[in-house]
Amino acid sequence: MYASVAQTHMLHMRHGGSHAEVRFPQRVLVYLPRSPRAAALAAEAWAIAQGAGAECQFLFIGPHDDDTRHDLRRALARAQVPSSVPLQIRTGKLRRVIRQVVQKHGIDLVITDTTSRHTTFLRHLCSTAGQIVTAAPCSVLLLIEPALERRPLERFVVSVDFDDSSRTMLGSVLHWGRCEQAEQWHLIHEYDPSGFYSLLSRLEPESPSRRMVRLGNFIRPFDWSGLHIHRLCLCNKHGCDAIWYAEAVRADVLCLPLSARRQAFWERVLRFRLDVDVPALPRAILLFRGESGRLSDEDKVAA
Repeated sequence: MYASVAQTHMLHMRHGGSHAEVRFPQRVLVYLPRSPRAAALAAEAWAIAQGAGAECQFLFIGPHDDDTRHDLRRALARAQVPSSVPLQIRTGKLRRVIRQVVQKHGIDLVITDTTSRHTTFLRHLCSTAGQIVTAAPCSVLLLIEPALERRPLERFVVSVDFDDSSRTMLGSVLHWGRCEQAEQWHLIHEYDPSGFYSLLSRLEPESPSRRMVRLGNFIRPFDWSGLHIHRLCLCNKHGCDAIWYAEAVRADVLCLPLSARRQAFWERVLRFRLDVDVPALPRAILLFRGESGRLSDEDKVAA
């Protein structure tokens, strides 16, 4: 079930602004494979970092020899990445090395790629990209089939929950979207009226109309000036709807929060429910991991 909010309500929210945007990303780590797609990944990741004014470095985990360094530097040169940009070549277990590098350099976004848009999402998350998603103690951006000739990221679909992590994500994504000059925004809230993943499942299910009001109130404090909110939407299923909705509106970016409230839910979803054929995933999926995923006292009362 998809429910939209009235246009007049959206126009009113567009001029809010008590929540400050967060500069995001600030420090980017790009996991670079030694493969023909390395140059395309480097080109698109470098463009994202440059557009946001972020520091950027590249990481390869594997054999540390002259041939490897030469191949990787050649890929970076094809992507027009300056030779002064740091390139680390590390050996060891991928999960451990990713955690170490992220923590050492204060990385707030890891960028990697996946091999195909036309496959199951579960397959993506069982790949190297999936290992990075589960290992990195920060947000991860999955680029689906990056290209040397980069197209702008114009349509953002942002899935929010009513918690601090989603607030941080929305403020961060708004800043990033402005840097990308995104033209269209879809704000959605996934929930199940039977209380499938609610922390307080013994409460009576909340009506869609009340949820929609809460969604409007949740995003109103942000500064929407100059941005086009195309639709507010409720997704009324056991997960996965954000992915299908993003495909339906041909989104370029899908943003999903990994908050404390939803962590266990997404683990179940990723393990059991996403082994489905998605006609075409968006060009990028942001899995946002903020500093705090705890529900505020206000949200606990309202949940």
